[in-house]
Amino acid sequence: MSKLPELYPKDVLGSLFTDNPFVAELALKSKFPSSTEGLLFISSIMSKFGINILALNLTCKKELQYVVFFIDYSRAKIKLEKLIEELRKHPNILDVKYKAKVLDEKIISAFAFPTFNLGAYKVLILGVEEFSSAFEKIKEAYGTGGEALLYHIGKMLGEMAGERYRGKRITGKFVMEDCLAFQAFGWGIVDVEHVDVKAQVVSLKVYNLFESITVKGKKRKPNCHFVRGYLNGVYSRYFNREVEVIETMCIAKGDPYCRFIIRPK
Repeated sequence: MSKLPELYPKDVLGSLFTDNPFVAELALKSKFPSSTEGLLFISSIMSKFGINILALNLTCKKELQYVVFFIDYSRAKIKLEKLIEELRKHPNILDVKYKAKVLDEKIISAFAFPTFNLGAYKVLILGVEEFSSAFEKIKEAYGTGGEALLYHIGKMLGEMAGERYRGKRITGKFVMEDCLAFQAFGWGIVDVEHVDVKAQVVSLKVYNLFESITVKGKKRKPNCHFVRGYLNGVYSRYFNREVEVIETMCIAKGDPYCRFIIRPK
């Protein structure tokens, strides 16, 4: 990979740090013929009354749409309570919840929980630096025992993620596409260096890998034990056999990326 791809930010509504006092959260449950029609109605109302949408999440679940968003109403042509009345007038809007900012420094989402797969799978959100720092504290406190613990936790999670594909035909195209999950979930940016499905050998470069992001250049040996375990668990299920995963390069020891080789054990 000669140049890292430009990835756009994708806000997951949890909290918004801002000193603007005119920020609020809105949450709508609707049943429009299509989500596009629902978004068109919402955006037209916001535009009509001079309200700016700061961040928005849309989830479609069966025939219902759930829209949660933060707004800036500092230049609104209407009071917040009247805006809610306007939204509730539409026959396809089933419910409207709202909350104005309470704290000076931030607003916290009060009406939704994070999910994947159109609301089917609840998820936990942690910041990259917090997660990386927590792993480092475990390694510092328990040494190789902590490294082994993180490896086995990663392996267990990898096995869970890969179980649905056990025994199925895994192609090079599948591996290339599946690695996008790393960047989609904030783990890092993967460059698939080599795939030989017949030999069951895969080589991956991972840029900005979260596990070592807080200790770049501070270690003497590869440091990503959790991710190494995760890859072991995933590919042992994909290839339906035991594999070994070796980290040959790592940003923790000053390398430009972390490099993993997956091969039969």
